[in-house]
Amino acid sequence: MPQMKRVETMSLNKASRPVGRIVQAAGMSLRRSWLIIGVIFVQWLIGYFDKTAMSVIAVPVSKEFGFSPSQMGMVLSAFFLGFAAMTPVGGYLADRYGARRVLMAVIVLWSLFTGLTAVAFSLVSLIIVRALFGAAEGSFPAASSVAVAEVMPQSHRGKAKSLLVSGSSLGTAVGAYLVALLAGGWGWRPGFIIFAVLGVLLSVVFWKVSKPMPLPVRPSHKAAGGVPMKSLLRRSFIWKLVAMQFGVGIFVWGMGQWMPTYWVQAKGLELPSAGIATAIPNLAAFVAMIGVGVLVDKWPGFEGKLIAGLMAVAIVFVYFTYIAETVPLGIAFISIAQVAATSCAPLLSIIVLKRMRRSVTGTATGIGNFGQQFAGVLAPTIMGFFIQATGSYVAVFGIVMLVMAAALVVALTVDRSPLGNLGIAEDEADPRIATQSTAALTADETADIAGGPGNTR
Repeated sequence: MPQMKRVETMSLNKASRPVGRIVQAAGMSLRRSWLIIGVIFVQWLIGYFDKTAMSVIAVPVSKEFGFSPSQMGMVLSAFFLGFAAMTPVGGYLADRYGARRVLMAVIVLWSLFTGLTAVAFSLVSLIIVRALFGAAEGSFPAASSVAVAEVMPQSHRGKAKSLLVSGSSLGTAVGAYLVALLAGGWGWRPGFIIFAVLGVLLSVVFWKVSKPMPLPVRPSHKAAGGVPMKSLLRRSFIWKLVAMQFGVGIFVWGMGQWMPTYWVQAKGLELPSAGIATAIPNLAAFVAMIGVGVLVDKWPGFEGKLIAGLMAVAIVFVYFTYIAETVPLGIAFISIAQVAATSCAPLLSIIVLKRMRRSVTGTATGIGNFGQQFAGVLAPTIMGFFIQATGSYVAVFGIVMLVMAAALVVALTVDRSPLGNLGIAEDEADPRIATQSTAALTADETADIAGGPGNTR
């Protein structure tokens, strides 16, 4: 018997509703599902080692090449330019071709371009390689959301997605320390080679562990099963996601890219100490992000208000960080701000998993995440110009607070945004759309849901 069963379920009203999709992997246990999620978590972790590295080593890289703050800002932004361009595309590809294929391609390509960073020789070469690295990694967040929808029941999706997104904080924390340590002892280039090798090894592990993941279903009609991009873009809910992600991105990729340099230049820390100062807030955020997933699984429906409250806390403590008179106090304040701001990230992914039809999970996540990555394109360069022009980091803190305040206002309205035929209720209303865990279904049960053995293939 083949290991994989693929089932296609048509919507009840073909003329008026997009086609639902059910893809189940026969015989996959919940333990196996969590193992797959665990390997994807390690992928996310390694990805953030690479992603964080350039901001941590901005000072030695600038010295080697003679970069000004604005030029270094361009290098930092290049990654996000590629990432932002691929984020919506990656979500669509994951919906169409399946999470396993997309995730596998992503980790192989990002490992390649991480390694090539080590041989960069000029401003232009660094910008090109970092942009390609960003493009390679851009499909990952949305594809990981599709993976969660494919292998986890709805009651576990908040915890699963929070675990994955928390890899960004843990990866930033551990990566910041490792990169600073390696750069201090061996220079800034060897770290990229080490991370590239780790990525290649992890791709082999993922390919073996993820074999039970379901494959996408090829729809029997051209319009059936297609991702309704126009319908998504007409929903105010999607644009609110973009705005809130932009607010989170300004903090994560504005402050995140410049804070290591801030600790060195404005506060006089040595590079390893700056790495530790960067790591501490991210370790705190890692724990908080997992807790957010458990909370939302228990009390769903208030994600928007929770995001608004977290953004308010972040704004207050960003200001306290700026006026802090000592480094330990500044680290304590930025840690609280980091916990609050980065806890919004899993919530913004969970909203999609909890409220939208499974067939649009990847595309909707990709469009929303574009907002965060576009902030990453703009923030490092704009902040670099202000730092160069004024010799002060006040613009970094001011821009973050203003943009997050606007995102906070948007978050207060998102719980009331209608989804219409893109809401998860459309799947739940259709008796032929499965709502159980992949692990809960045997091959025979899957066939019954689809209408009989004749519908399996």
